Amino acid sequence: MTDQLNLKSDVYSFGVVFLKLITGQGAIDSTWAPGEHNLVAWAHSLFKNWRKFSKMLDPLLLGCYPM
Repeated sequence: MTDQLNLKSDVYSFGVVFLKLITGQGAIDSTWAPGEHNLVAWAHSLFKNWRKFSKMLDPLLLGCYPM
């Protein structure tokens, strides 16, 4: 937002790319529930409970991933 890149913005961007890879979702999706159009906001709600982690994984992985 400030057009200034720094270590924090690089780490955040890496996290978004990582989430896109493990979820198979885009960074923004207007078809999701209100308040969860952003991939990071949606994933944040699942990170609060580690038992829900598997809900965020791409179904195309067919359960083949290390916990």
